[in-house]
Amino acid sequence: MIRTFRARPPVKPSVLAWARVMRLYATISRLAAAQLLEEGLSVPRFDVLAQLGVLGGACAAQDALVRRLMVTKGNVSTLIHKMVQDGLISRREDPANRRQNRLALTPKGEALRRKAVPRHEEWLDDLFSVLEPREQEDLEALLTKLLMGIKKRGESQSASRRKS
Repeated sequence: MIRTFRARPPVKPSVLAWARVMRLYATISRLAAAQLLEEGLSVPRFDVLAQLGVLGGACAAQDALVRRLMVTKGNVSTLIHKMVQDGLISRREDPANRRQNRLALTPKGEALRRKAVPRHEEWLDDLFSVLEPREQEDLEALLTKLLMGIKKRGESQSASRRKS
């Protein structure tokens, strides 16, 4: 029996790029989760520690933290509650706005952050070492351009829907 194959139509670059980004995200997410597990952290816990460090480590508004995290807003409350129970962060009511919480790294959380963040950065350096430094800069610039364009498009579409 002779098999004949129909030629596939060419795949658009946007479809190929989307598929590659999705595959890359899944691969890096899986590898990052394994690397962070070696530090005793999940990706969301690491993200909270790292972002609180970026925000100064002390008294960050919970809403400001939520906007920076790579987890859904619904998961943040449970995540923060567990991290408070584990002594990694503290939470207190904001005296200026009693509906708002202020978060801070505890000494235990800061020690873990100081250990985990540099190790994760070294891991990322190794992971991305397949690209030359200039290629890494170009990739970052292209991904930023794409992200900003997508966000802008999403904002204008949301505004159009509100007017309708």
